[in-house]
Amino acid sequence: MRTKALISGFKNTQKFRIMLRKNGVEVGLYLTLRQICMETFATTGAGGAAVEAVYYLAQMRALEKSCGGLLPIGFVRACNGFEVQLDMI
Repeated sequence: MRTKALISGFKNTQKFRIMLRKNGVEVGLYLTLRQICMETFATTGAGGAAVEAVYYLAQMRALEKSCGGLLPIGFVRACNGFEVQLDMI
């Protein structure tokens, strides 16, 4: 039986590079979608920011796909008090 995608538009094994910055401290992680959504981050704020960033990228990609534009593969945005840089690998 096939496993359902955690966030529509991405496979659960899709890899991301995520950079979280808050108060001058920056952390970089290479994670799959499953790890971002299912594993525990050090703080709930960091985990929430990471998941929110992936949802935002999925929405951006769906909008561009419906308009026939180029699909974005990353962005930088403020989420939950963190500056998040998210890139698909």
